[in-house]
Amino acid sequence: MKHILNALLFAFLFTLAPGLAVFAKEQLEPENFDYEWYLEQHPDVAAVLGDNRDAIWSFYVTIGEPAGWYGRVSEDWLVSKNFDARMYASENPDVAQAYGSTNYSALLEHYLTQGKVEGRHAPTSFPVTQIYEAVDGIVHAGMSDREKVYAIHDWVCNHTTYDYAGYYAGSIPGTSYSVSGFFETGRSVCDGYTKTMQALLDAAGIQNEYVSGYVKNGASGGAAGHAWNKVYVDGSWLYVDATWDDWDKYNYVGHDCCLVSEERMNEIHNGNVRAWVQQDGTIRYY
Repeated sequence: MKHILNALLFAFLFTLAPGLAVFAKEQLEPENFDYEWYLEQHPDVAAVLGDNRDAIWSFYVTIGEPAGWYGRVSEDWLVSKNFDARMYASENPDVAQAYGSTNYSALLEHYLTQGKVEGRHAPTSFPVTQIYEAVDGIVHAGMSDREKVYAIHDWVCNHTTYDYAGYYAGSIPGTSYSVSGFFETGRSVCDGYTKTMQALLDAAGIQNEYVSGYVKNGASGGAAGHAWNKVYVDGSWLYVDATWDDWDKYNYVGHDCCLVSEERMNEIHNGNVRAWVQQDGTIRYY
């Protein structure tokens, strides 16, 4: 392995030249790449390239990523996307006095440049640290983007159950709609599934979007609000509905709604298919 790494590093250094074209997935960019984490994973790269971010980024997109040494977005980037500036001002009156309690961009900048070093808490719409801890256990070197999505999808389904109690009682708690609630209670509705998928995909550097709309409700036959994910994999947009793949009743996780075309997802959501339990315990839409 050491010889292989040295060969890759040599090849990379040999190809470094002005005008080198660099291509990368849209989600991961030089501005949000987690350089410190990447060097911790690959100390030999750090020994050769040091902390030269331009060289590290070029190595990642030309050598590392194709070799399966995946990257991820930095925690600061995910915090920035979900930062609760109002709460930060409330928790830090000295900062609010200096920067203004409603100057959200200044409050975020303070946290990133000073507050983090000072050990101040970063209030966000979900537990960022837990998201990264989860991703570290889900995604591994050598995985393709498609494999990462499947792994995240299965992890989400295996770590929560649908909040049927709240649904049938007509009083779903707010926790079932959130990423925080996903970790706190282990119960979610579609919004909780989808937002958790989105946070994990973001952290793993997979370009994705949150999707919401109306689907045919199997119980009543009417239309019901629903949420699912849209993911960019292998050069195209595909769809993921972890909620409808989580068959709690049978303790089974399906894949009929994981990385499917828009047409197929519409077919399933519009009630044009039926669920069939096979003898081996698998569940398929047909």
